[in-house]
Amino acid sequence: MEMQREKQAALGKILRLQQQLDAKQKLELEIQTLESKMKVMKHMPGEQDSESKKKMDELAEELKEKMDELEAMESLNQTLIIKERKSNDELQHARKELIDVSYHID
Repeated sequence: MEMQREKQAALGKILRLQQQLDAKQKLELEIQTLESKMKVMKHMPGEQDSESKKKMDELAEELKEKMDELEAMESLNQTLIIKERKSNDELQHARKELIDVSYHID
């Protein structure tokens, strides 16, 4: 029963990590696309008219927002990793105590 619960918890963690990875990869792809669009626009021949400048400003703002979102996602991920390690350490300690207690009872 305990093994089944641990297996389910592990599978849940794997699923959440996969979802986080997918979201991060999607965001990174969006950032690369925006950066590519900006490079193309910067190297287009001709004068920078007000419409082009406006579009560049919009792309730059969207890129900044995506970079901020990625930074926040990475920060949250780091926090979750730290909490996970702490929980695992506490669990290992509790298991050790249970083993020690059951050993002394026998």
